[in-house]
Amino acid sequence: MISLIQKCILLDKPPGFTSNKVLNIVKKKLDIKKAGFSGTLDPFASGLLIIFLNKSTKACSFFLDSDKSYSGEIKLGKTSSTGDPTGEISVTSKKVFIEEDKIKAIQNKFFGESFQKPPKFSAIKINGQRAYELARKGVNVDIPERKIFVNNLDIIKTSESTLKINISCSKGTYIRSIAQDISKEFGYDGYLLSLRRESIGKISLKNALSFNDLETLSIEKIYSRLVSVDTLFVDTNKIALDKDECTKVCNGQEVFSSQFSPGQALIYSHNRDFIGIGEVSQEKVLFPKKIFV
Repeated sequence: MISLIQKCILLDKPPGFTSNKVLNIVKKKLDIKKAGFSGTLDPFASGLLIIFLNKSTKACSFFLDSDKSYSGEIKLGKTSSTGDPTGEISVTSKKVFIEEDKIKAIQNKFFGESFQKPPKFSAIKINGQRAYELARKGVNVDIPERKIFVNNLDIIKTSESTLKINISCSKGTYIRSIAQDISKEFGYDGYLLSLRRESIGKISLKNALSFNDLETLSIEKIYSRLVSVDTLFVDTNKIALDKDECTKVCNGQEVFSSQFSPGQALIYSHNRDFIGIGEVSQEKVLFPKKIFV
């Protein structure tokens, strides 16, 4: 049987499931106790979840800071109590007219760095409680603004009251808030009708296993779709160590070599087995950060 110690599964989460529910389904299917994911998706959303298995869960933190890309739809002329289709919907404009000649100028307003106020229905903690828990109790809380960065935004009119968006943004960006802000730029209320995560860093949804395949494929075929955690680190330096150096690194000790290049590095043994992730200083000293063996 294949070793799952350093494996991950790229999964296309369907709408209607919490990320934790999907995680538990994966754990049961693969009969493992330890697994985690990097970046929660709201229940109404779909798209890429990177699920780390066993010791590969140590890599989760490296992808929390990655940029994300999404596609989604915005419904204008209506509001939602949660900013998405799960909330109470109210009609605020019976007629909506989207001026297409304004789209480019509105897109440009969102590029770059800005400050965003997260929605009240969010997982942010306020004095030890989740904001959405307080919101459900009717407690009015002031959530501080957060710095975000939008790398790219495309807005496309798809109907008289619906917009499609494609966005690439920094971690911690709430697309529900982006959707409401875009709606206001067009002169209407609005909410995020649908959301799909297309990528995390350079890892694309295109290579993900569908949820239907997860439920129906044999365990052997699912194993064949697992990926090694080191393959997720695209464009990262690779370092091969000799036996003595491997022993030091696995014991948390640093290693020097004039051949090392500064920056993050994937560490391999003399047998080409993946060991972990480290950081090489300007002085060419390798410091182990996460060890996977």
